[in-house]
Amino acid sequence: MFPPTYVGKYNKHDERHGQGKFTHADGTYEGEFKDGLPHGQGIETFADGSTTLEGTWENGVFQKGSADVARRAPRGRSQAIDFGVYPGVSAQ
Repeated sequence: MFPPTYVGKYNKHDERHGQGKFTHADGTYEGEFKDGLPHGQGIETFADGSTTLEGTWENGVFQKGSADVARRAPRGRSQAIDFGVYPGVSAQ
């Protein structure tokens, strides 16, 4: 597994803020960030390509937009996306 990477802008607290692209074990989020979390317009694509969420995010939670689901998860399972702070991902 590869370490998470972020390319984009940061705020004065060294948090992801503004436009950016965050690649992590679960997939890739590209869009707007606020105080370290997806906030505003963005696209999340799961690593296995099964799902793409495109639309509005608020404090790291997908609010509205479109979901392209290529296949369903096994019954009783859900996909959680962790947008937390990762060691080694810092301002360049």
